[in-house]
Amino acid sequence: MSLISGLLIVRGIQESLFERIRLAKSRINRPIMVGLGLFTAMFLLFGFKIYHDENTKNDKPTSKQIELARAYWEITYKQYEKIPQPFVMS
Repeated sequence: MSLISGLLIVRGIQESLFERIRLAKSRINRPIMVGLGLFTAMFLLFGFKIYHDENTKNDKPTSKQIELARAYWEITYKQYEKIPQPFVMS
């Protein structure tokens, strides 16, 4: 974003966006193109990684699995229901 902003910054008397875009095209050089290319590649790579992790690697439990897990938790910890619980005193 800063690379693109630096290309479009107002320098001189040109006011219209069209003139700034025309000047930005003339200001582009090899280091700026490399920076934009690296940024674009990283953006796409991280986006794909997030998409892949969220939608394919992590299996979301079904409602039946959630219900069974809750039932197991209730059965496991039911024995501790009547035991006094510790609390914080200040």
